Amino acid sequence: MLDDFVKSAEEQQVTLRSNLESEYFSSVADAIKAYKALQEKYQSLVQEFYRKDAEYRTSTMQLLAQADALGQENHRISIENQNLRQRNMEFSMRLQTASEKRFQNGQCLPSIMRPKSPYTQTKNR
Repeated sequence: MLDDFVKSAEEQQVTLRSNLESEYFSSVADAIKAYKALQEKYQSLVQEFYRKDAEYRTSTMQLLAQADALGQENHRISIENQNLRQRNMEFSMRLQTASEKRFQNGQCLPSIMRPKSPYTQTKNR
């Protein structure tokens, strides 16, 4: 009877040990699966990061190129405006000079007060 009890206790120990080992290896396998799943998730996040980073760099370079082109266009328009202002001032001065000459010659007076030239008198007839 004691032998049966010892054998039964030994069998229980073997069974318990086997169950514990099975649970341990099962939990290790589950942990490895979870680790691999996390590693795959990490890899996909890293790939997504580098993809977004490349898109960001591309769009940044495009925006910088557009800003540079707009800066050049702005510079060109600024020079063009400066040239137009200068031409406008020159024309204004010419007009003022011509107006002063006409005033000195009496050409700015109304036509009634202007002296009639023989050419205009024959032309009107």
